[in-house]
Amino acid sequence: MITLIDCKRVRRAFVEKLNMFQINLKRRQYDNIPELAEIDLCQNGIVVYCNHLSVMKNDLEIRFSDLFDFTIEPWMIDPFDCDPLSAHENIQEEIIEIKCNDELQIKFKEKLCVHFGNQTL
Repeated sequence: MITLIDCKRVRRAFVEKLNMFQINLKRRQYDNIPELAEIDLCQNGIVVYCNHLSVMKNDLEIRFSDLFDFTIEPWMIDPFDCDPLSAHENIQEEIIEIKCNDELQIKFKEKLCVHFGNQTL
């Protein structure tokens, strides 16, 4: 299951990579894009590729502005380790109920272990 938090993380990483590609292109460092190392790029070619990366980045920022503006609250990551009073008043009672539910807490920690166990670090 893909969450909004996953989407925000992936989008942020992709935008950062676009920035890195652009900087590396300007420096003529093609380690991240080895296909370009095989081509003898002139300065105009580099400018075209850099402009394309800028357009892609700007397009992402416009299309996914809701993800750029989306704030991840602490209770979204770990509802058992947050202050219910710091959450919006509509969900404070629910967070207290969740925090007091030992069965949910165990299931959450099991899922968290499984989730991080599948990650390649």
